Amino acid sequence: KMSATETLRPILAKYIVEPDSLQAAFDDPTTELFSLGLDSMGSFALLDDLAAEGAVIEFTELVENPTVEFLASRLG
Repeated sequence: KMSATETLRPILAKYIVEPDSLQAAFDDPTTELFSLGLDSMGSFALLDDLAAEGAVIEFTELVENPTVEFLASRLG
């Protein structure tokens, strides 16, 4: 079984398209994803993708905790 971060990375790559930004999100999992290029439209699509993986996260939760650390904790 893949780890939560391994599951998350290809999903997040669809919404943070700059490779350096994507890498930064995983190098420091507390980095705010909105500062790396995630936008509100991408956020809703990201949440749909995460729900398909079994992690149901509200938009308000993502806004409060827009980090790899938080998303991975919910996927785990």
